[in-house]
Amino acid sequence: MQSLTFRVLVVLVALVSALPAFSQKLITFDAPTAGTSSATGTQPVAINFFGTITGIVVDNNFGWHGFVRGPGGDATAFDAPGADPLVGCTCPTAINDFGVIIGYMSDAHSVFHGFLRKPNGKFTIFDVPGTDLYVFPLSINNDGDGGGQRPSMAWTRPQSGRECNRF
Repeated sequence: MQSLTFRVLVVLVALVSALPAFSQKLITFDAPTAGTSSATGTQPVAINFFGTITGIVVDNNFGWHGFVRGPGGDATAFDAPGADPLVGCTCPTAINDFGVIIGYMSDAHSVFHGFLRKPNGKFTIFDVPGTDLYVFPLSINNDGDGGGQRPSMAWTRPQSGRECNRF
């Protein structure tokens, strides 16, 4: 019995020691156009499996823009078409493993719309049926299904397109 216990223990120790040691590393960065005064700077909000990060960057004029930072450190600030960074924002909320970013933006009339930004930088601006003032997309999966909030209810934009067109 002791021999069996000893053998199992040796095998477990061998397996554990064979696992690669993963160390965590804290990376600090500023997105392009990040301001340096109070209430400005970089606010990451989402990261995908591959380490691509998206979030909000507030510049020195207090304009709110989106950004995306690749795993290698290359970063790009962006504004959704029609967004007014001083009245509202381009506010990413999620990124899927394909690098598609979903979020919301505010136009010059303070009306909020949803947006999708593809890895090539192309945007799709959308509204949810029954919403006339705002929509807040919060998530996107790898199939392109998104979900979020609008006044008085939650919504989904399923791949099947039953409620809306597919992203």
